[in-house]
Amino acid sequence: MNEITSPSIATETHFRQLQAPKIGGWLIVVAIGLVFSLLHNLSNLVADIAPIVRRDVWTRLTDPNSPVYHPYWKPVIRGRAARACWSP
Repeated sequence: MNEITSPSIATETHFRQLQAPKIGGWLIVVAIGLVFSLLHNLSNLVADIAPIVRRDVWTRLTDPNSPVYHPYWKPVIRGRAARACWSP
């Protein structure tokens, strides 16, 4: 009999149920530290990017009629904001 299609093998429960790994002991302290680190990084990102993307500054830098306009300001500002999300 073919072992792959055998109904006895398909219905037997030789394997234990999969369970999500649990965080316990000192790993709880590490997990809490990671959460606080994420929140701290997000608050720093908002504090650093908020002055640049204010309506008046953004308009001055990205409006073609502005005297300080440069076509690369918009991609540079967006790129720096994206890079700040993933780099330390």
